[in-house]
Order: sequence, then structure tokens, then C-alpha cells
Amino acid sequence: MGKSQDNEKLSGISYEYKVYENVIDALDTARNKRKSYMKNGPFVIIGSAVIFLLLMFVTELKVEFLVLWIATILLSIGLMIRTEYTYYRICQVLMIPAEDEEAEVLNKIKKDINNLRSHMDNKDSDIISDNNET
Repeated sequence: MGKSQDNEKLSGISYEYKVYENVIDALDTARNKRKSYMKNGPFVIIGSAVIFLLLMFVTELKVEFLVLWIATILLSIGLMIRTEYTYYRICQVLMIPAEDEEAEVLNKIKKDINNLRSHMDNKDSDIISDNNET
């Protein structure tokens, strides 16, 4: 079965629930990447500086190692900026105002998801019982 057929089988509420759940998962992934890059990014930049400077002074390939060093720095900074922007955009979509309030908001969101899940389970059981009565 294709994805479009699977989406057609989902009702409006369950489709919205799936989308919302996927966004929450994306937020968790972005947050974990952001923390990792913020913690390890400066070490990668400083480590690459030390390694490439040592290689520049030890070998005769000074220009090549200088270019590799600059490329490593730009790539590392680019990854950190992209991750920060992804996290920022997801927070904007979910209307999470600040990082301090994020834990409270995420707990509220997870509680809302659980309420929605129980509501959907009740609705499904009502539909099944209605079908069995007829």
C-alpha cells in the first residue's frame, strides 16, 4: 500500500495526532543534536586547528592543509548554524517561547497528546460498540 492510501485511511483527528507526534519527535532530535553540537563543536574547531597547524609546520604541503583547515572550520560552523536554525524553526512552529519554559511546555504537550490518545481510544471503542449494536 502506498503512503497516500495509508493517509486516506486515517481520520482527521488521528492524522493530526500523527503529524503532531512527528513534530515532537523532530523537536527532540533537533534538541539532542543542538546540545551535542554546542558541546562538541568548539572542540572540533580547536582540535582541527591544532592538527592542521601541526601538519602545516611538519610537512611541505602548507597551502593544502590551510585550505583543509578553513574548510573544516566552515563545515563545523555551518552544521552548528543549521542545527540551531532547525531547532529555532520547530520551536516557532510549536510556539515554544524560550528554552527555560521549554520543559514546561513539552510536558503540557505530552499531556495533551496522552489526552488526545485516550479520547481517540474512547471514540474508536464507541464506534465499535455502535457497529456491534446494529
